[in-house]
Amino acid sequence: MSTGFDFNLIFEIVLAGLLVATIVYAAILDRKLGAIRKSKSEMESLIRDFAESTVKAEQGLAELKQHAGSSGTELQQQVDGAAKVLTDLKFLVERGESLSNQLESVSAQARETLSDTRNGPGKADLAEKNLNKVKRMQANVEANVKAQQSGKSTEKNRARHDPDTPISERLNLTSENPGAGALLKALQRMR
Repeated sequence: MSTGFDFNLIFEIVLAGLLVATIVYAAILDRKLGAIRKSKSEMESLIRDFAESTVKAEQGLAELKQHAGSSGTELQQQVDGAAKVLTDLKFLVERGESLSNQLESVSAQARETLSDTRNGPGKADLAEKNLNKVKRMQANVEANVKAQQSGKSTEKNRARHDPDTPISERLNLTSENPGAGALLKALQRMR
């Protein structure tokens, strides 16, 4: 029996030790579960905040897409307008070169007339007036080109560049100007 007694006592001691270990483990587990419960409420608030941030981000993206679309439309309109201005400027440059060549030719003819008429009385004055008229025309053309480039062209200036407008109207030549007839004939021959 003494062997049984010792066996029961050992069994009870081992059982008591296991119960103490279980109690200690249960206490540790209870503390950890309490921490998890506290963390759960914090996690819920974090998840709520994250959901609100996600909704705000989606709204911000929608607004950004809307603004990007309108900005893209405005940019395309500006590009289209710039293309039109570029076309106008190309036309003006081509037209300016053409007028410059014509004025150069008329100027050369006026100089020839001036040198030919130096010997004749009164014709030198006429040639000088023609030359002055050519210089004024050149200044007008330059002013018109600048006005066209700055976008401040008037209907009168546009009519001066319209090939369908008669040359006498484009150059504002009148019968009151004695050199106008000769200049007009020279310019009509050039056309």
